[in-house]
Amino acid sequence: MAKKKQKLELENIELKPQVLGRSYVKKSNLGRIIFIFICFILVVYYINDISVFINNLLGKQTAETIVNNTNKDKDKHEEEAPKEIIYNIYSPDLIISEAGLVISDFNYSNNVITFNARNDNVNVIDLSNKKYFLEVYTEDKTLIDRRKLDFGRVNSGAKVSFSFDIIGNIYYIVIIEKSVEDYPRTNYVADGNGYKNITCNKGMEEITYKFSNDELNLITHTIRDDNMNEQDYADRVIKYQNLVNSYSNKEGITASFNSTNTGYVAVISITAEALQKYNIKDVYYFSQGENINVVNFEMQTYGFTCQ
Repeated sequence: MAKKKQKLELENIELKPQVLGRSYVKKSNLGRIIFIFICFILVVYYINDISVFINNLLGKQTAETIVNNTNKDKDKHEEEAPKEIIYNIYSPDLIISEAGLVISDFNYSNNVITFNARNDNVNVIDLSNKKYFLEVYTEDKTLIDRRKLDFGRVNSGAKVSFSFDIIGNIYYIVIIEKSVEDYPRTNYVADGNGYKNITCNKGMEEITYKFSNDELNLITHTIRDDNMNEQDYADRVIKYQNLVNSYSNKEGITASFNSTNTGYVAVISITAEALQKYNIKDVYYFSQGENINVVNFEMQTYGFTCQ
């Protein structure tokens, strides 16, 4: 019997790719390494700034050496161009123009220099927030002394007179404006309570400044006057008696006046908050929170010896 033939049919099925396995390609870590390296460099470069920032958040005081080496402080000094110093040869006929003022009538006699600053403009000249200084030099431009000039507000046609005790052979006169960044930094050490103190003396006056975190906190002004034979002694007695009385019953201020066998002693203690509250104006009484560098430098330009 013959076999029946079978018909072979092919299915029309599209061929599909088959996954036989997976291989993994490891990603490069170069980008991550570069990023970490950059972060490391930034941390090293700004380590002092970071330390100051963290200490400020925690309310801790940062060491002067760290504060003085922050990049913010460095950049500020790098950007500023050095101020030009104009050396004027001293003469009674010397005339200096500065900030709209005419500075003239110079006279130096018996170790005292005097001069006037006149406003010949029609408008008021207000230099209350400016820091100007008189500097005197020898012929080889060695600094003899420096005094702060508090011009304040000078009305049209008005003048301000100055007189300073200066010992030396004056050859050059310089009138120059400075900023706080120009002032030298201090190295006062804090006491056991974290306060720094500056004591300044001149004649019968002694002023002690107390600082917290290098910001002015308290002023104690002591006047010991035993110059009873001087012509204006009685006027000084009345002046300080009235001043002490004016401070009575004011919060943040203690004041006393005591007569002695040889004169009197007046002691005035004022907190920085009271200075602001009662708007007390005195060139020796710096504003609340004033920096320790400012007080130390400017008090010496007022002729005080500070330590």
